[in-house]
Amino acid sequence: MIVRFVFPWDDFRNWANSCYRDGIVPLAQRAQTRWQHLSGYLPALPWRAALPVAIALIAFANARSVLSPSAVGQSFASPQPPIPVQFAPPSNQREYAWVNSAGHAELRPLSDRIAPGAGWRRLSLPTGSFGDWLRHLPMQSSDVMVRDYRKRPVYDAAQERSAGCLALHPNTNQLGPAAMMVRLRAEYLWAAQSGGAASFHFNTGQRMDWLDWSRGMRASFETGTLRFVQMGKEDTSRSSYCAYLESLFQHTGSQSLLDDTRPVTDGTISVGDILIRTDSGDEHAAMIVDLAVDANGQIAVMLAQGSAPATTLHLCTNETGSPWHVVYRDGVFDLGPNGRLNLSSLRRWY
Repeated sequence: MIVRFVFPWDDFRNWANSCYRDGIVPLAQRAQTRWQHLSGYLPALPWRAALPVAIALIAFANARSVLSPSAVGQSFASPQPPIPVQFAPPSNQREYAWVNSAGHAELRPLSDRIAPGAGWRRLSLPTGSFGDWLRHLPMQSSDVMVRDYRKRPVYDAAQERSAGCLALHPNTNQLGPAAMMVRLRAEYLWAAQSGGAASFHFNTGQRMDWLDWSRGMRASFETGTLRFVQMGKEDTSRSSYCAYLESLFQHTGSQSLLDDTRPVTDGTISVGDILIRTDSGDEHAAMIVDLAVDANGQIAVMLAQGSAPATTLHLCTNETGSPWHVVYRDGVFDLGPNGRLNLSSLRRWY
């Protein structure tokens, strides 16, 4: 659009007449009244002496609007209101708040570390979605070993079936397979500035909301039954959010994970879905953190898991050593030492 200065003479004449009729004459009359009130202190002056000054002030005040830039073809007499400028908020959906970037220069997004196989392509995901956040989880270099919560290397078949470690390590043994799934979901909600939606169940079936925790509500098991009591101060900080999660992990398992998710019955599969096994004494869970398709529509998924005792979050390979698990008709995923998970156990977060 070409912009130039246009001086509207007709509008200027109309403006000048209205200024004299509606502005100068009333102004002069008010000035005359004030001079009359001050006549005892100042020498009397005829009110017409104020006219040159009044004209100069009014002309100066209106000069900016008279000589404002006008687009070609735009009416000067009826200017359109300015278009409001809206600034988009910064995108924090790929924030990984637990990672100290200064001390992890070797970290790379999962999607950069591992490419789909020949003939496969990653499924497009909306930027800022849970699936997109998982696909870009910070991943460590290939020489980093799976470690337990005491940071000791795990020398067993789990190491052999690991396709790489993600930068999420447990500090206590409470972060088992089910709790690790909750941790991932909760970290995304924090990153997406949707912490208010964080609400997870205890194994008792009762639910603890982050909003309640941030307002001082706490869960107490002192009497053997879960009670919620008001005993803390209002705190919405990151450290308070972490304390909220630690409280959950003490009483999180496959049963609470069932309460936090719903079964997938429509035949779809999405990044962020969970595969879960609830067998007593043999519980396990893994999350789909990436998904690829081939030209025939065949689907392959990437699975991330923790272990019991708690270990580093890591990607698990299939029987052939690939991190991509092709979804076959029988829907069975072999995770090596962590047993098998079945597609019929697929669940999705509420």
